[in-house]
Amino acid sequence: MDIIYIISFGIAGIIIDLVLLIFVLIFEIKKLDMNSLMGYRTRFSLSSKEAWDWANKVFNTTTIIVMPMLLILHIDIFIFSLIESWSALYITLSMFTFVPLLLFEAIYIEVVGRQKI
Repeated sequence: MDIIYIISFGIAGIIIDLVLLIFVLIFEIKKLDMNSLMGYRTRFSLSSKEAWDWANKVFNTTTIIVMPMLLILHIDIFIFSLIESWSALYITLSMFTFVPLLLFEAIYIEVVGRQKI
């Protein structure tokens, strides 16, 4: 693969991780009121203030714990992609680390949240 592709894809992935982590940290410090623009927004989370607070707390906590590890993984694999031409591995691991985290969080929040609230 082309080195420019590896660099641009790698940097974009790292920036996306950083932006998500920064937003979650900001939302954790400054609690969001229910809105239709920011935060964890689904039918369930927008159904009540209690559901909104719980869903956003779980999402933020999980993301704050896991995202730094994913960020380190993305940086490591990006460096190895530059050194060892692991471009296919980088793309695969980037997709298979970030997306399952978000899916797991969403499923957990929707299933457990509906039972709790």
